[in-house]
Amino acid sequence: MIYFCCDERRRSAVRLINGIDRLIIPKPASAVTVALAPLDHDLLLVRCLHLVPPTLVRDNVAIEDISGSRVEVYNAAPLKPALDALPGQPDFGIADPEFYFYVVTPPGALSAASEFALTLVGSSASGAPDPTPFDGFRRRLARVEFSSEPRVEPHPTTDAAARDFVRDYNGIDYLEVVDAEAETKSERQRILRVYLIKPVAAGRLERDNVRIEGGERTRDIKVVSVALGDVNPPPPQSNLLVVEVDRPGDFSTYTLRLAGAGGSPPADFDPLLSAIDFSFKVECPNDYDCEPANECPPEPFDEPEIDYLAKDYASFRRLMLDRFAALMPRWTERNTADVGVALVEMLAYVGDHLSYRQDAVATEAYLGTARRRASVRRHARLVDYVMHDGSNARVWVRFEVGQDVTLARGAQLFTHVPRLASRIAPASNDYSEARTAQPEFFETMHDAPLYRPHNEIFFYTWGERECCLPAGATRATLLDRETPEERLRLRAGDI
Repeated sequence: MIYFCCDERRRSAVRLINGIDRLIIPKPASAVTVALAPLDHDLLLVRCLHLVPPTLVRDNVAIEDISGSRVEVYNAAPLKPALDALPGQPDFGIADPEFYFYVVTPPGALSAASEFALTLVGSSASGAPDPTPFDGFRRRLARVEFSSEPRVEPHPTTDAAARDFVRDYNGIDYLEVVDAEAETKSERQRILRVYLIKPVAAGRLERDNVRIEGGERTRDIKVVSVALGDVNPPPPQSNLLVVEVDRPGDFSTYTLRLAGAGGSPPADFDPLLSAIDFSFKVECPNDYDCEPANECPPEPFDEPEIDYLAKDYASFRRLMLDRFAALMPRWTERNTADVGVALVEMLAYVGDHLSYRQDAVATEAYLGTARRRASVRRHARLVDYVMHDGSNARVWVRFEVGQDVTLARGAQLFTHVPRLASRIAPASNDYSEARTAQPEFFETMHDAPLYRPHNEIFFYTWGERECCLPAGATRATLLDRETPEERLRLRAGDI
Protein backbone atom coordinates (compact mmCIF):
# COMPACT_ATOMS: atom_id res chain seq x y z
CA MET A 1 0.00 0.00 0.00
CA ILE A 2 1.32 3.47 -0.94
CA TYR A 3 0.67 6.57 1.22
CA PHE A 4 1.15 9.93 -0.50
CA CYS A 5 2.32 12.92 1.51
CA CYS A 6 0.11 16.01 1.78
CA ASP A 7 -1.53 17.00 -1.54
CA GLU A 8 -0.32 16.70 -5.12
CA ARG A 9 -0.28 20.47 -5.71
CA ARG A 10 2.23 21.10 -2.90
CA ARG A 11 4.43 18.17 -3.94
CA SER A 12 4.41 19.50 -7.51
CA ALA A 13 5.30 22.99 -6.27
CA VAL A 14 8.39 21.63 -4.45
CA ARG A 15 9.26 19.43 -7.42
CA LEU A 16 9.01 22.26 -9.96
CA ILE A 17 10.55 25.18 -8.01
CA ASN A 18 13.32 26.53 -10.23
CA GLY A 19 15.92 29.25 -10.81
CA ILE A 20 18.82 30.29 -13.05
CA ASP A 21 22.15 28.65 -12.20
CA ARG A 22 24.55 30.29 -14.64
CA LEU A 23 24.90 31.87 -18.11
CA ILE A 24 27.50 31.10 -20.77
CA ILE A 25 28.22 32.94 -24.05
CA PRO A 26 29.82 30.48 -26.53
CA LYS A 27 32.33 31.73 -29.07
CA PRO A 28 30.81 32.92 -32.39
CA ALA A 29 32.57 30.16 -34.32
CA SER A 30 31.58 27.34 -31.94
CA ALA A 31 29.54 24.45 -33.34
CA VAL A 32 26.54 25.07 -31.11
CA THR A 33 26.42 28.78 -32.09
CA VAL A 34 26.56 27.95 -35.78
CA ALA A 35 23.81 25.34 -35.39
CA LEU A 36 21.33 27.44 -33.35
CA ALA A 37 22.01 31.11 -34.23
CA PRO A 38 21.86 32.82 -37.65
CA LEU A 39 25.00 34.36 -39.10
CA ASP A 40 26.62 37.14 -36.96
CA HIS A 41 24.01 36.63 -34.21
CA ASP A 42 25.10 36.01 -30.58
CA LEU A 43 24.05 32.89 -28.64
CA LEU A 44 23.49 32.74 -24.86
CA LEU A 45 23.20 29.39 -23.06
CA VAL A 46 21.41 29.65 -19.69
CA ARG A 47 21.45 26.68 -17.31
CA CYS A 48 18.64 26.29 -14.78
CA LEU A 49 18.67 24.40 -11.52
CA HIS A 50 15.91 22.05 -12.72
CA LEU A 51 14.08 21.20 -15.93
CA VAL A 52 13.27 24.15 -18.20
CA PRO A 53 9.49 24.59 -18.62
CA PRO A 54 8.41 23.89 -22.22
CA THR A 55 6.28 27.08 -22.15
CA LEU A 56 9.35 29.39 -22.16
CA VAL A 57 9.35 31.66 -25.23
CA ARG A 58 11.07 34.86 -26.42
CA ASP A 59 8.61 37.15 -24.58
CA ASN A 60 9.72 35.63 -21.26
CA VAL A 61 13.34 36.83 -21.68
CA ALA A 62 14.34 40.46 -21.04
CA ILE A 63 17.94 41.73 -21.48
CA GLU A 64 19.12 45.18 -20.36
CA ASP A 65 22.50 46.92 -20.46
CA ILE A 66 24.07 48.94 -17.63
CA SER A 67 22.10 52.06 -18.66
CA GLY A 68 18.77 50.23 -18.44
CA SER A 69 18.18 50.11 -22.20
CA ARG A 70 16.44 47.03 -23.49
CA VAL A 71 18.34 44.69 -25.82
CA GLU A 72 16.27 43.02 -28.54
CA VAL A 73 15.85 39.26 -28.19
CA TYR A 74 15.74 37.50 -31.56
CA ASN A 75 14.76 34.06 -30.24
CA ALA A 76 14.54 32.07 -26.99
CA ALA A 77 13.47 28.46 -26.37
CA PRO A 78 14.36 25.33 -24.37
CA LEU A 79 17.61 23.76 -25.62
CA LYS A 80 16.71 20.03 -25.59
CA PRO A 81 13.91 20.18 -28.23
CA ALA A 82 16.09 22.40 -30.45
CA LEU A 83 19.00 19.91 -30.33
CA ASP A 84 16.68 16.98 -31.04
CA ALA A 85 15.35 18.78 -34.14
CA LEU A 86 18.82 19.20 -35.69
CA PRO A 87 19.68 16.81 -38.53
CA GLY A 88 21.71 13.90 -37.22
CA GLN A 89 21.33 15.15 -33.62
CA PRO A 90 25.00 16.19 -33.18
CA ASP A 91 26.67 16.02 -29.78
CA PHE A 92 27.95 19.41 -28.60
CA GLY A 93 29.21 18.09 -25.24
CA ILE A 94 26.45 19.76 -23.22
CA ALA A 95 25.51 17.64 -20.20
CA ASP A 96 21.84 17.68 -19.18
CA PRO A 97 20.56 19.80 -22.10
CA GLU A 98 17.04 19.60 -20.65
CA PHE A 99 18.29 22.00 -17.94
CA TYR A 100 19.25 24.67 -20.54
CA PHE A 101 17.48 27.22 -22.66
CA TYR A 102 19.15 29.33 -25.34
CA VAL A 103 18.74 33.00 -26.27
CA VAL A 104 19.70 34.56 -29.64
CA THR A 105 20.39 38.31 -29.93
CA PRO A 106 20.76 40.36 -33.15
CA PRO A 107 24.21 41.20 -34.57
CA GLY A 108 26.14 43.71 -32.46
CA ALA A 109 23.56 43.79 -29.64
CA LEU A 110 26.12 42.65 -27.06
CA SER A 111 29.03 44.76 -28.27
CA ALA A 112 27.81 48.25 -27.38
CA ALA A 113 28.23 47.69 -23.62
CA SER A 114 30.16 45.20 -21.57
CA GLU A 115 27.72 44.60 -18.68
CA PHE A 116 24.23 43.17 -19.12
CA ALA A 117 21.44 41.54 -17.09
CA LEU A 118 19.08 38.78 -18.27
CA THR A 119 15.72 38.42 -16.48
CA LEU A 120 12.97 35.81 -16.87
CA VAL A 121 9.57 37.49 -16.73
CA GLY A 122 6.00 36.25 -16.97
CA SER A 123 3.45 36.98 -19.68
CA SER A 124 0.11 38.69 -19.18
CA ALA A 125 -3.13 37.54 -20.77
CA SER A 126 -2.60 40.02 -23.62
CA GLY A 127 0.87 38.63 -24.34
CA ALA A 128 2.71 41.72 -23.03
CA PRO A 129 5.68 41.25 -20.64
CA ASP A 130 4.77 40.90 -16.99
CA PRO A 131 7.14 42.25 -14.28
CA THR A 132 6.55 39.18 -12.12
CA PRO A 133 9.07 36.31 -12.41
CA PHE A 134 8.45 33.45 -14.81
CA ASP A 135 6.21 30.66 -13.45
CA GLY A 136 8.05 28.43 -10.99
CA PHE A 137 11.17 30.64 -10.77
CA ARG A 138 12.20 32.30 -7.52
CA ARG A 139 12.51 36.07 -7.80
CA ARG A 140 16.14 36.12 -6.60
CA LEU A 141 17.10 33.48 -9.18
CA ALA A 142 15.19 34.87 -12.17
CA ARG A 143 17.96 37.38 -12.99
CA VAL A 144 21.63 36.87 -13.91
CA GLU A 145 24.24 39.52 -14.66
CA PHE A 146 26.94 38.86 -17.26
CA SER A 147 29.66 40.45 -19.37
CA SER A 148 29.90 40.25 -23.14
CA GLU A 149 33.63 39.53 -22.82
CA PRO A 150 35.39 37.17 -22.29
CA ARG A 151 33.37 34.45 -24.00
CA VAL A 152 32.87 30.88 -22.62
CA GLU A 153 33.31 32.08 -19.00
CA PRO A 154 30.30 31.04 -16.85
CA HIS A 155 28.37 33.81 -15.10
CA PRO A 156 26.46 32.46 -12.03
CA THR A 157 23.57 34.20 -10.32
CA THR A 158 24.67 36.37 -7.40
CA ASP A 159 22.72 34.64 -4.62
CA ALA A 160 24.60 31.39 -3.98
CA ALA A 161 22.48 30.59 -0.89
CA ALA A 162 19.28 30.81 -2.95
CA ARG A 163 20.79 28.52 -5.62
CA ASP A 164 21.67 25.90 -3.00
CA PHE A 165 18.19 26.21 -1.44
CA VAL A 166 16.34 25.64 -4.74
CA ARG A 167 18.70 22.87 -5.83
CA ASP A 168 18.32 20.91 -2.56
CA TYR A 169 14.76 21.84 -1.41
CA ASN A 170 13.07 18.50 -0.80
CA GLY A 171 10.24 16.61 0.84
CA ILE A 172 8.54 13.21 1.16
CA ASP A 173 6.67 12.10 -1.97
CA TYR A 174 5.11 8.84 -0.75
CA LEU A 175 5.70 5.87 1.61
CA GLU A 176 5.28 2.14 0.99
CA VAL A 177 4.91 -0.51 3.72
CA VAL A 178 6.62 -3.79 2.73
CA ASP A 179 4.34 -6.63 3.87
CA ALA A 180 3.47 -9.63 1.68
CA GLU A 181 6.39 -9.01 -0.71
CA ALA A 182 9.00 -9.09 2.08
CA GLU A 183 11.88 -11.55 1.56
CA THR A 184 11.50 -13.14 5.01
CA LYS A 185 8.58 -13.44 7.41
CA SER A 186 10.47 -11.52 10.10
CA GLU A 187 10.76 -8.48 7.81
CA ARG A 188 7.03 -8.16 7.16
CA GLN A 189 5.71 -4.73 8.23
CA ARG A 190 9.19 -3.79 9.48
CA ILE A 191 10.51 -2.30 6.22
CA LEU A 192 9.31 1.15 5.12
CA ARG A 193 10.29 2.48 1.69
CA VAL A 194 10.23 6.29 1.81
CA TYR A 195 10.44 8.02 -1.59
CA LEU A 196 11.62 11.64 -1.62
CA ILE A 197 10.76 14.23 -4.25
CA LYS A 198 14.43 14.87 -5.07
CA PRO A 199 17.54 12.70 -4.51
CA VAL A 200 19.67 13.20 -1.41
CA ALA A 201 23.36 12.47 -0.97
CA ALA A 202 24.64 9.52 1.04
CA GLY A 203 24.89 10.36 4.73
CA ARG A 204 22.40 13.26 4.47
CA LEU A 205 19.69 11.39 6.45
CA GLU A 206 20.74 8.95 9.17
CA ARG A 207 18.85 6.86 11.71
CA ASP A 208 18.57 9.78 14.16
CA ASN A 209 16.78 11.83 11.49
CA VAL A 210 13.83 9.39 11.17
CA ARG A 211 11.18 9.04 13.90
CA ILE A 212 8.05 6.89 14.17
CA GLU A 213 5.28 8.48 16.25
CA GLY A 214 1.75 7.47 17.24
CA GLY A 215 0.14 4.11 17.96
CA GLU A 216 -2.34 2.84 20.55
CA ARG A 217 -1.25 -0.56 21.87
CA THR A 218 2.20 -0.56 20.26
CA ARG A 219 4.09 2.67 20.94
CA ASP A 220 7.69 3.93 20.97
CA ILE A 221 8.69 2.09 17.80
CA LYS A 222 12.43 2.52 17.23
CA VAL A 223 14.24 2.93 13.93
CA VAL A 224 16.92 0.25 13.55
CA SER A 225 18.60 1.41 10.33
CA VAL A 226 18.21 3.81 7.41
CA ALA A 227 19.74 2.91 4.03
CA LEU A 228 19.97 5.02 0.88
CA GLY A 229 18.53 3.09 -2.08
CA ASP A 230 17.85 -0.64 -2.25
CA VAL A 231 21.18 -1.78 -3.75
CA ASN A 232 24.47 -2.73 -2.16
CA PRO A 233 26.76 -0.81 -2.07
CA PRO A 234 24.46 2.21 -1.72
CA PRO A 235 24.54 4.78 -4.54
CA PRO A 236 26.09 8.24 -3.99
CA GLN A 237 22.61 9.77 -4.13
CA SER A 238 19.03 8.48 -4.40
CA ASN A 239 15.46 9.53 -3.68
CA LEU A 240 14.69 6.23 -1.86
CA LEU A 241 15.19 5.70 1.88
CA VAL A 242 14.79 2.14 3.19
CA VAL A 243 13.82 2.39 6.87
CA GLU A 244 13.87 -0.68 9.15
CA VAL A 245 12.03 -0.58 12.50
CA ASP A 246 12.36 -2.87 15.52
CA ARG A 247 8.75 -4.22 15.46
CA PRO A 248 5.47 -3.82 13.54
CA GLY A 249 2.82 -1.44 14.78
CA ASP A 250 -0.87 -1.97 15.53
CA PHE A 251 -3.95 -1.06 13.46
CA SER A 252 -3.88 2.64 14.43
CA THR A 253 -2.35 5.49 12.43
CA TYR A 254 1.37 6.25 12.76
CA THR A 255 3.46 9.18 11.56
CA LEU A 256 6.92 8.93 10.00
CA ARG A 257 8.71 12.21 10.59
CA LEU A 258 12.04 13.49 9.25
CA ALA A 259 13.67 15.58 11.97
CA GLY A 260 16.89 17.49 12.35
CA ALA A 261 18.52 19.10 15.34
CA GLY A 262 15.98 20.04 18.01
CA GLY A 263 13.17 18.06 16.38
CA SER A 264 12.54 20.58 13.60
CA PRO A 265 12.47 19.43 9.93
CA PRO A 266 15.89 18.94 8.32
CA ALA A 267 17.41 21.88 6.53
CA ASP A 268 16.13 22.36 2.96
CA PHE A 269 13.04 20.19 3.66
CA ASP A 270 9.50 21.52 3.30
CA PRO A 271 7.89 21.51 6.80
CA LEU A 272 4.58 20.14 5.46
CA LEU A 273 6.34 17.44 3.42
CA SER A 274 8.66 16.23 6.18
CA ALA A 275 6.02 13.94 7.81
CA ILE A 276 3.54 11.37 6.49
CA ASP A 277 0.76 9.31 8.12
CA PHE A 278 0.53 5.58 7.44
CA SER A 279 -0.63 2.24 8.89
CA PHE A 280 1.38 -0.94 9.33
CA LYS A 281 -1.71 -3.19 8.95
CA VAL A 282 -3.17 -1.97 5.68
CA GLU A 283 -2.89 -5.45 4.11
CA CYS A 284 -4.15 -7.32 7.20
CA PRO A 285 -7.76 -8.54 7.46
CA ASN A 286 -9.77 -7.25 10.42
CA ASP A 287 -12.98 -8.07 12.25
CA TYR A 288 -14.81 -4.91 11.19
CA ASP A 289 -16.92 -6.30 8.36
CA CYS A 290 -19.26 -3.69 6.95
CA GLU A 291 -21.39 -6.21 5.03
CA PRO A 292 -25.03 -5.82 6.18
CA ALA A 293 -26.47 -8.75 8.12
CA ASN A 294 -29.35 -10.62 6.46
CA GLU A 295 -31.85 -10.88 9.30
CA CYS A 296 -35.57 -11.64 9.02
CA PRO A 297 -37.73 -8.71 10.21
CA PRO A 298 -40.31 -9.42 12.97
CA GLU A 299 -43.87 -10.14 11.92
CA PRO A 300 -46.13 -7.07 12.15
CA PHE A 301 -49.12 -7.15 14.49
CA ASP A 302 -52.20 -4.99 14.86
CA GLU A 303 -51.69 -2.12 17.30
CA PRO A 304 -54.43 -0.03 18.89
CA GLU A 305 -54.96 3.38 17.40
CA ILE A 306 -53.54 5.83 19.92
CA ASP A 307 -53.56 9.56 19.37
CA TYR A 308 -50.17 10.59 20.73
CA LEU A 309 -51.01 14.23 20.05
CA ALA A 310 -53.53 14.21 22.93
CA LYS A 311 -51.56 16.12 25.56
CA ASP A 312 -54.03 18.58 27.16
CA TYR A 313 -57.42 18.61 28.91
CA ALA A 314 -59.61 19.12 25.82
CA SER A 315 -57.88 16.41 23.74
CA PHE A 316 -57.95 13.87 26.61
CA ARG A 317 -61.72 14.56 27.17
CA ARG A 318 -62.46 14.19 23.45
CA LEU A 319 -60.40 10.96 23.25
CA MET A 320 -62.26 9.29 26.15
CA LEU A 321 -65.70 10.32 24.93
CA ASP A 322 -64.92 8.95 21.46
CA ARG A 323 -63.79 5.68 23.05
CA PHE A 324 -66.98 5.39 25.10
CA ALA A 325 -69.04 6.01 21.95
CA ALA A 326 -67.33 3.00 20.34
CA LEU A 327 -67.63 0.72 23.40
CA MET A 328 -71.09 1.89 24.65
CA PRO A 329 -72.97 3.38 21.70
CA ARG A 330 -76.21 3.63 23.74
CA TRP A 331 -74.63 6.05 26.23
CA THR A 332 -75.26 9.40 24.63
CA GLU A 333 -75.41 11.63 27.71
CA ARG A 334 -73.13 14.68 27.51
CA ASN A 335 -74.49 16.82 30.35
CA THR A 336 -71.73 18.00 32.72
CA ALA A 337 -73.87 16.92 35.72
CA ASP A 338 -73.81 13.30 34.60
CA VAL A 339 -71.61 11.03 36.70
CA GLY A 340 -69.98 9.49 33.63
CA VAL A 341 -69.14 12.87 32.13
CA ALA A 342 -67.81 14.07 35.52
CA LEU A 343 -65.47 11.07 35.72
CA VAL A 344 -64.26 11.69 32.15
CA GLU A 345 -63.51 15.34 32.87
CA MET A 346 -61.77 14.47 36.14
CA LEU A 347 -59.50 11.96 34.35
CA ALA A 348 -58.82 14.51 31.58
CA TYR A 349 -57.82 17.08 34.24
CA VAL A 350 -55.40 14.63 35.88
CA GLY A 351 -54.04 13.59 32.49
CA ASP A 352 -53.39 17.25 31.61
CA HIS A 353 -51.29 17.72 34.78
CA LEU A 354 -49.41 14.46 34.29
CA SER A 355 -48.70 15.34 30.66
CA TYR A 356 -47.27 18.72 31.67
CA ARG A 357 -45.06 17.11 34.34
CA GLN A 358 -43.94 14.43 31.88
CA ASP A 359 -42.95 16.99 29.24
CA ALA A 360 -41.24 19.24 31.75
CA VAL A 361 -39.19 16.45 33.31
CA ALA A 362 -38.31 14.86 29.97
CA THR A 363 -37.33 18.21 28.52
CA GLU A 364 -35.07 19.20 31.42
CA ALA A 365 -33.60 15.69 31.72
CA TYR A 366 -31.36 16.09 28.63
CA LEU A 367 -28.74 18.69 27.88
CA GLY A 368 -29.89 19.13 24.29
CA THR A 369 -33.53 19.97 25.22
CA ALA A 370 -33.20 21.66 28.62
CA ARG A 371 -34.69 25.17 28.69
CA ARG A 372 -33.91 26.24 32.24
CA ARG A 373 -30.42 27.50 32.99
CA ALA A 374 -30.40 25.66 36.33
CA SER A 375 -30.96 22.34 34.50
CA VAL A 376 -28.15 23.04 32.02
CA ARG A 377 -25.82 23.96 34.90
CA ARG A 378 -26.56 20.62 36.67
CA HIS A 379 -25.88 18.65 33.46
CA ALA A 380 -22.56 20.46 32.96
CA ARG A 381 -21.57 19.76 36.55
CA LEU A 382 -21.92 16.00 35.92
CA VAL A 383 -18.97 16.18 33.48
CA ASP A 384 -16.89 18.45 35.75
CA TYR A 385 -17.62 21.56 33.71
CA VAL A 386 -18.34 24.77 35.58
CA MET A 387 -20.75 26.89 33.56
CA HIS A 388 -20.40 30.63 33.85
CA ASP A 389 -23.27 33.08 34.11
CA GLY A 390 -23.19 33.99 30.44
CA SER A 391 -21.87 36.98 28.53
CA ASN A 392 -23.08 39.64 26.16
CA ALA A 393 -23.50 38.95 22.47
CA ARG A 394 -20.32 39.28 20.40
CA VAL A 395 -19.77 39.98 16.71
CA TRP A 396 -16.84 40.11 14.27
CA VAL A 397 -16.39 43.48 12.54
CA ARG A 398 -14.37 44.10 9.36
CA PHE A 399 -12.55 47.45 8.96
CA GLU A 400 -10.93 48.99 5.89
CA VAL A 401 -8.43 51.75 6.68
CA GLY A 402 -6.38 54.15 4.58
CA GLN A 403 -3.46 54.17 7.02
CA ASP A 404 -2.30 52.26 10.09
CA VAL A 405 -4.44 53.21 13.11
CA THR A 406 -5.37 51.75 16.50
CA LEU A 407 -9.03 51.40 17.49
CA ALA A 408 -9.29 52.15 21.20
CA ARG A 409 -10.94 49.81 23.65
CA GLY A 410 -14.59 50.65 24.34
CA ALA A 411 -15.27 52.22 20.94
CA GLN A 412 -18.98 52.00 20.16
CA LEU A 413 -20.14 50.20 17.01
CA PHE A 414 -23.74 49.83 15.90
CA THR A 415 -25.66 48.39 13.00
CA HIS A 416 -26.56 50.50 9.95
CA VAL A 417 -29.00 53.39 10.43
CA PRO A 418 -30.43 54.91 7.22
CA ARG A 419 -29.54 58.55 6.39
CA LEU A 420 -26.61 58.60 8.84
CA ALA A 421 -22.89 58.56 8.07
CA SER A 422 -20.69 55.58 8.88
CA ARG A 423 -18.74 57.62 11.48
CA ILE A 424 -20.61 59.61 14.15
CA ALA A 425 -19.11 61.82 16.85
CA PRO A 426 -20.18 61.12 20.46
CA ALA A 427 -22.73 63.50 22.05
CA SER A 428 -23.78 64.81 18.62
CA ASN A 429 -27.27 65.15 17.12
CA ASP A 430 -26.54 62.23 14.80
CA TYR A 431 -25.59 60.13 17.81
CA SER A 432 -28.91 60.95 19.53
CA GLU A 433 -30.81 60.13 16.34
CA ALA A 434 -28.95 56.82 16.05
CA ARG A 435 -29.91 55.83 19.61
CA THR A 436 -33.52 56.75 18.87
CA ALA A 437 -33.51 54.32 15.92
CA GLN A 438 -32.55 51.55 18.40
CA PRO A 439 -29.87 49.71 16.39
CA GLU A 440 -27.75 46.92 17.85
CA PHE A 441 -24.86 48.48 19.83
CA PHE A 442 -21.47 46.82 20.42
CA GLU A 443 -18.22 47.93 22.07
CA THR A 444 -14.67 46.84 21.32
CA MET A 445 -13.19 44.63 24.07
CA HIS A 446 -9.55 45.68 23.63
CA ASP A 447 -7.29 47.98 21.65
CA ALA A 448 -7.23 46.81 18.03
CA PRO A 449 -4.31 47.82 15.78
CA LEU A 450 -5.53 48.12 12.18
CA TYR A 451 -3.00 47.92 9.33
CA ARG A 452 -3.67 49.09 5.78
CA PRO A 453 -1.93 46.01 4.17
CA HIS A 454 -4.49 43.82 5.98
CA ASN A 455 -7.44 45.36 4.09
CA GLU A 456 -7.12 42.66 1.44
CA ILE A 457 -4.83 39.60 1.63
CA PHE A 458 -4.37 37.37 -1.41
CA PHE A 459 -3.70 33.65 -1.43
CA TYR A 460 -0.37 32.39 -2.83
CA THR A 461 -1.39 29.92 -5.56
CA TRP A 462 2.01 28.20 -6.12
CA GLY A 463 2.08 29.26 -9.76
CA GLU A 464 -1.49 28.16 -10.53
CA ARG A 465 -3.60 30.65 -12.50
CA GLU A 466 -6.88 28.98 -11.55
CA CYS A 467 -7.34 27.42 -8.12
CA CYS A 468 -9.93 27.13 -5.39
CA LEU A 469 -9.95 26.61 -1.63
CA PRO A 470 -11.80 23.35 -0.85
CA ALA A 471 -14.63 23.24 1.66
CA GLY A 472 -13.39 22.50 5.17
CA ALA A 473 -9.85 23.77 4.53
CA THR A 474 -8.04 24.86 7.72
CA ARG A 475 -4.85 26.31 6.28
CA ALA A 476 -3.60 28.12 3.18
CA THR A 477 -0.51 30.01 2.00
CA LEU A 478 -0.81 33.81 1.90
CA LEU A 479 0.97 36.17 -0.51
CA ASP A 480 3.24 38.66 1.27
CA ARG A 481 4.67 41.86 -0.19
CA GLU A 482 8.30 42.93 -0.46
CA THR A 483 8.30 46.56 0.71
CA PRO A 484 8.43 47.00 4.53
CA GLU A 485 5.38 49.28 4.65
CA GLU A 486 3.31 46.77 2.64
CA ARG A 487 4.38 43.59 4.45
CA LEU A 488 1.83 41.67 6.47
CA ARG A 489 2.04 41.90 10.24
CA LEU A 490 0.03 38.88 11.23
CA ARG A 491 0.28 37.35 14.68
CA ALA A 492 -1.05 34.17 16.23
CA GLY A 493 -4.77 34.61 16.92
CA ASP A 494 -5.40 37.33 14.30
CA ILE A 495 -8.64 37.05 12.32
